Amino acid sequence: MTSNVQASKPCPQFSEQMSLALDHQLGAAAERELREHLRTCDACQAQWDALQRVERLFTTAPLISPPAGFTARVSARLVRRESRQHIVFGALSLVVGALILVPVALASAGKIVRPLYSLYLLMTTPAAWRGLFVITELLSLVESVLNALRLTIVACIRSPGVMVCLTYNLAVLVLTALWLRVLIGRLLRPVSVLRQA
Repeated sequence: MTSNVQASKPCPQFSEQMSLALDHQLGAAAERELREHLRTCDACQAQWDALQRVERLFTTAPLISPPAGFTARVSARLVRRESRQHIVFGALSLVVGALILVPVALASAGKIVRPLYSLYLLMTTPAAWRGLFVITELLSLVESVLNALRLTIVACIRSPGVMVCLTYNLAVLVLTALWLRVLIGRLLRPVSVLRQA
């Protein structure tokens, strides 16, 4: 073999051809050209020999199989990660929905509280006024409750997730009941203070 000028470094144009030849992707003409070059270039011949040794090593080495239960553990982790993502997304959706709809529910609750407070005031006024006010306030209260119920049913029917809608409405109902309890407690407090005095 005659020595190339760059004896220590293989020729760059033939390095790629060597990789293609090992992968059996080199055309016949290019393979002949590579073989001719390998006879004349010691650096490229040394690289070719090293590449062939590495390929033999990889083809003759036994495959190492994964430890027992590896696939099951990885699958279980993926399922847990996916379920956590669903839980986080569901909780986030519920919180955003609550933040959007709680003000609406509280505004609707105001329509119910006003007649209830009026009924309370009617109970403390002279009997002459009670009849007329009780009837009008009861009708107003029934109208408000029926309107709120209609809106809730329509929203649940049109919702793609009926269970999410029902859960949300239950949460709004609980929050509204708590709000009403606090509000009525504050409204009744001054009256009871006045009666004690």
